[in-house]
Amino acid sequence: MAGLSEYLWKLEQPAHAVANAYFVGAINRVGREQPWDVGEFYGQSYFCDPRGQFLATGSRDRTELITAELNLAAAEHLAPGGKLYMYFQTDYRFVNHLFQLLDEVIPNHIIPAYG
Repeated sequence: MAGLSEYLWKLEQPAHAVANAYFVGAINRVGREQPWDVGEFYGQSYFCDPRGQFLATGSRDRTELITAELNLAAAEHLAPGGKLYMYFQTDYRFVNHLFQLLDEVIPNHIIPAYG
C-alpha cells in the first residue's frame, strides 16, 4: 500500500535482481480492494534486468498488461558458471491477477477449474 512501501517497492526487487543475477518481474495491483478498503495499492508493476535497470513499468493508477523484452544473451556473463537463472517473483495472487486480466481482455470467458 502507498507510503513507505512504495519507495521500497522500487528499491528491493531491483536489488534482488543484482544480488542474484536474474531478471525480476514484479506485480502489484492498483486501487482499493473491497470489502476491506485498507488503503490504496499503487501499481507500478515492472520488469528489471540483472543489473537492476527497469525495462518496463506499469502505471500507478490503471490496470494494464506490461511486457518487456528480456535479452538473455546480454545477461549470461553475470551468472555463475555461465548458466543464467531466471526467476519471476510471484505469490498466490498471481492467479487472481491473471483472472482480472482475462476479465478485461476477454469478457464473458470461461475458466476451467484448476487446483
